[in-house]
Amino acid sequence: MAELPESSTPPPSDAGVIPVLCFTGAHARLPHLLAALRRAGQPLAVRRCTTLVDFARELTRHQAELVAVDCGPGNLRLADAMAVFRRAACEAPLVVISDQTPEAGTAIAGVARGLVLAPDDLTGLAGVLRNLRAASSAPAPEDPAGGMTQTAPQGDALPSFADERDLLGALRPVLSAGTTRAALAAVRVTPGPDAAKEVGLRRVLDDALGSPAMVARFGVGTYAALFELGDPTAGVALAHGARQRLLDLLRAATPAPDHPNVAIGISPPRAADGDRPEAWLARCLEACEVAARTEHGYAVLNRTPVTAPSARDLPSLLQEALVGNALVLQFQPIVSLRGDARQHYETLVRLPSTTAGELLPADFFGPAKASGLISAVDHWVIRQAIRRLARERATNRRIHLFIPLSAESLADPRLLMTICDELRESQAEGDWLTFQLRPEDIAAHRGRTRQLADGLGQIRCQLALERYDGESGCRDLLQAFRFDFAKLTPTLTRDIDRDPLRLERARSAVADLARRGVKSVATGVEDSQALAYLWTIGIEYAQGFYLQEPSGTIAYEAAG
Repeated sequence: MAELPESSTPPPSDAGVIPVLCFTGAHARLPHLLAALRRAGQPLAVRRCTTLVDFARELTRHQAELVAVDCGPGNLRLADAMAVFRRAACEAPLVVISDQTPEAGTAIAGVARGLVLAPDDLTGLAGVLRNLRAASSAPAPEDPAGGMTQTAPQGDALPSFADERDLLGALRPVLSAGTTRAALAAVRVTPGPDAAKEVGLRRVLDDALGSPAMVARFGVGTYAALFELGDPTAGVALAHGARQRLLDLLRAATPAPDHPNVAIGISPPRAADGDRPEAWLARCLEACEVAARTEHGYAVLNRTPVTAPSARDLPSLLQEALVGNALVLQFQPIVSLRGDARQHYETLVRLPSTTAGELLPADFFGPAKASGLISAVDHWVIRQAIRRLARERATNRRIHLFIPLSAESLADPRLLMTICDELRESQAEGDWLTFQLRPEDIAAHRGRTRQLADGLGQIRCQLALERYDGESGCRDLLQAFRFDFAKLTPTLTRDIDRDPLRLERARSAVADLARRGVKSVATGVEDSQALAYLWTIGIEYAQGFYLQEPSGTIAYEAAG
């Protein structure tokens, strides 16, 4: 799902969507702020310009309700951007994101509705957007009881939804009272329902959640409901049932939408929330984001975070780590033996535990697959790896990352969109990435693999075939798909310094890869003797503990 949609023609204002026109530099923080607000439910349609010519053109034709400028550190182009803004005689409010507030204040002097915000002032930007929504919203007719009502097509009364401010106000006394029976549910429905479908959606939520105390709307298709959950163990069944009924509602629509989806995240309050209802709400919305990337579409958190890494508790521990952004990335170098100037690293993930340290994928991937969370793990790794890569590249380091994909991600139609969205948000390039696929996973999802491979090729990402053994099955995959790398299984190169037959077999496999234009990577390199033999048979890259163990730092120190 796209986090920050680009739109040259914004939706009409009566759709509740705020059209925003942005001018940004290469290292601007503004796209990340807007993406965060979008994830939190702010309805935004964003048109982003990176050149002054594009900015000048869009100022004259884009019906923006807000113009935002972020030239990055130093405000190097702010004066030029302001000159273009003034020439266009644009009357929309202006927000400038700047870490040099006095200089930026001078630059916008004379702008009637101009404001300078710090690069990390998410609250300030949210307040600007909230004020715009309040100013542009026409008051609905009041009902005799003093509430607000709306009229739906065919005379069906639309439900009244609260907004974020009302919801936070309702959560605060719940936290103060320390109740053990409250829960908050975040629901995302795609495609977003129209007014008529929203009536049915509200009825499903009311019924499934037992007449919640409050339901708030966070933009098109995103809702949060405060309700009573007397039995914490009933949360999963409740989420499953509510999701199925909402899906049935979408599928029964005429015309039925393509690929409807519902994601539900549920969380009770926690002692760590203190008197901060925004922390509770943020956790619930993040659980909904995680749910959207799982096979079953829901994430239900416990009142107390799970920390023990027993087999039974591993899915809950992993879910907590995904919601809390607590997984750990590590990187192992893939060293060029032929003078490649780029620095290649494989991206690995670890699950932290307070009782057992960092768990390896072998420890938690089985429970992750069984609980439908493995695709969510892959999405998390992809997003975090691309963000880390963009930061490293910004320091002029030629880093290239290899990212393994699971079979579940190959079958996930949302994966390519996640990659494209994160590349755009991080201002990263596709050819900085290589995605690793296993032969058995390709065989299980050949059609999806073809679609993914074609899509990755269009954005210039590369592909690596894992566990290459030189046999006919792997050779057929090289013929059928465009692979840039083949990572040899350790059994193919093990003991080649002592086994002449194995040495010749490995030499033949490497030569065949070279003829096909596929770069060879030896894995599991454990000693200098093996490394020397690998070099003699033409291996182009090597990876293993002899060269370097995985580390949280992207750096390589040559062995010996």
